[in-house]
Amino acid sequence: MTFQSKRNVLCEIFDPMQAFFYRLIRPNVEPIKSGYGKAIRKEQENAIMEFVEHYFEKECLTHLKQEAKRGQLNGFYPRFENDYVEDSVLGRGIELDIVAAQREVSPDW
Repeated sequence: MTFQSKRNVLCEIFDPMQAFFYRLIRPNVEPIKSGYGKAIRKEQENAIMEFVEHYFEKECLTHLKQEAKRGQLNGFYPRFENDYVEDSVLGRGIELDIVAAQREVSPDW
Protein backbone atom coordinates (compact mmCIF):
# COMPACT_ATOMS: atom_id res chain seq x y z
CA MET A 1 0.00 0.00 0.00
CA THR A 2 1.43 3.34 -0.98
CA PHE A 3 0.70 6.75 0.51
CA GLN A 4 1.52 10.11 -1.00
CA SER A 5 2.05 13.23 1.06
CA LYS A 6 1.98 16.88 -0.01
CA ARG A 7 5.73 16.66 -0.62
CA ASN A 8 5.27 13.73 -3.05
CA VAL A 9 7.12 11.35 -0.76
CA LEU A 10 5.96 7.79 -1.26
CA CYS A 11 5.87 5.27 1.52
CA GLU A 12 4.89 1.63 1.08
CA ILE A 13 3.62 -0.43 4.01
CA PHE A 14 4.59 -4.07 3.58
CA ASP A 15 2.89 -5.44 6.68
CA PRO A 16 -0.65 -6.50 5.64
CA MET A 17 -2.23 -5.72 9.03
CA GLN A 18 -0.81 -2.20 9.18
CA ALA A 19 -1.73 -1.57 5.54
CA PHE A 20 -5.29 -2.75 6.28
CA PHE A 21 -5.50 -0.40 9.26
CA TYR A 22 -4.26 2.67 7.39
CA ARG A 23 -6.32 1.93 4.27
CA LEU A 24 -9.69 0.95 5.77
CA ILE A 25 -9.82 1.52 9.53
CA ARG A 26 -8.00 4.77 10.24
CA PRO A 27 -10.14 6.94 7.91
CA ASN A 28 -13.24 5.60 9.69
CA VAL A 29 -12.09 5.49 13.32
CA GLU A 30 -14.53 8.08 14.65
CA PRO A 31 -17.66 6.57 13.02
CA ILE A 32 -16.56 3.10 14.18
CA LYS A 33 -16.13 4.41 17.75
CA SER A 34 -19.60 5.98 17.47
CA GLY A 35 -21.18 2.59 16.77
CA TYR A 36 -21.34 2.65 12.98
CA GLY A 37 -18.86 -0.18 12.49
CA LYS A 38 -21.35 -2.58 10.88
CA ALA A 39 -22.58 0.09 8.47
CA ILE A 40 -19.02 1.00 7.48
CA ARG A 41 -18.14 -2.66 7.02
CA LYS A 42 -21.10 -3.10 4.69
CA GLU A 43 -20.21 0.11 2.84
CA GLN A 44 -16.55 -0.95 2.48
CA GLU A 45 -17.25 -4.64 1.73
CA ASN A 46 -15.91 -4.52 -1.84
CA ALA A 47 -12.80 -2.60 -0.80
CA ILE A 48 -12.17 -5.09 2.03
CA MET A 49 -12.48 -8.11 -0.29
CA GLU A 50 -10.24 -6.50 -2.91
CA PHE A 51 -7.65 -5.73 -0.23
CA VAL A 52 -7.73 -9.27 1.19
CA GLU A 53 -7.49 -10.88 -2.26
CA HIS A 54 -4.56 -8.65 -3.23
CA TYR A 55 -2.59 -9.36 -0.07
CA PHE A 56 -3.36 -13.09 -0.14
CA GLU A 57 -2.00 -13.29 -3.67
CA LYS A 58 1.03 -11.21 -2.69
CA GLU A 59 1.74 -13.50 0.29
CA CYS A 60 1.39 -16.62 -1.90
CA LEU A 61 3.87 -15.22 -4.42
CA THR A 62 6.31 -14.28 -1.65
CA HIS A 63 6.09 -17.78 -0.17
CA LEU A 64 6.63 -19.47 -3.55
CA LYS A 65 9.63 -17.27 -4.32
CA GLN A 66 11.18 -18.10 -0.94
CA GLU A 67 10.58 -21.82 -1.43
CA ALA A 68 12.11 -21.63 -4.91
CA LYS A 69 15.22 -19.90 -3.56
CA ARG A 70 15.60 -22.63 -0.94
CA GLY A 71 15.23 -25.33 -3.58
CA GLN A 72 12.09 -26.69 -1.91
CA LEU A 73 10.04 -26.91 -5.13
CA ASN A 74 10.18 -29.88 -7.49
CA GLY A 75 12.03 -28.12 -10.26
CA PHE A 76 13.54 -24.79 -11.21
CA TYR A 77 11.12 -21.87 -11.47
CA PRO A 78 12.83 -18.62 -12.41
CA ARG A 79 9.64 -16.51 -12.36
CA PHE A 80 6.15 -16.51 -10.93
CA GLU A 81 3.64 -14.20 -12.55
CA ASN A 82 0.02 -13.70 -13.52
CA ASP A 83 -1.25 -14.32 -17.01
CA TYR A 84 -4.38 -12.96 -18.69
CA VAL A 85 -6.16 -14.80 -21.50
CA GLU A 86 -8.31 -12.48 -23.60
CA ASP A 87 -10.66 -14.97 -25.25
CA SER A 88 -10.71 -18.28 -23.38
CA VAL A 89 -12.75 -21.39 -24.19
CA LEU A 90 -15.19 -20.03 -21.60
CA GLY A 91 -16.03 -17.25 -24.03
CA ARG A 92 -14.58 -14.52 -21.83
CA GLY A 93 -11.28 -13.22 -20.56
CA ILE A 94 -9.74 -14.93 -17.52
CA GLU A 95 -6.81 -14.23 -15.23
CA LEU A 96 -4.55 -17.09 -14.26
CA ASP A 97 -2.83 -16.38 -10.97
CA ILE A 98 0.66 -17.58 -10.11
CA VAL A 99 1.75 -19.18 -13.35
CA ALA A 100 5.20 -20.72 -13.21
CA ALA A 101 7.31 -21.58 -16.21
CA GLN A 102 9.65 -24.48 -15.59
CA ARG A 103 12.89 -24.48 -17.50
CA GLU A 104 15.71 -26.96 -17.50
CA VAL A 105 18.64 -26.02 -15.32
CA SER A 106 21.94 -25.96 -17.10
CA PRO A 107 24.81 -27.83 -15.39
CA ASP A 108 26.61 -24.49 -15.08
CA TRP A 109 23.83 -22.94 -13.02
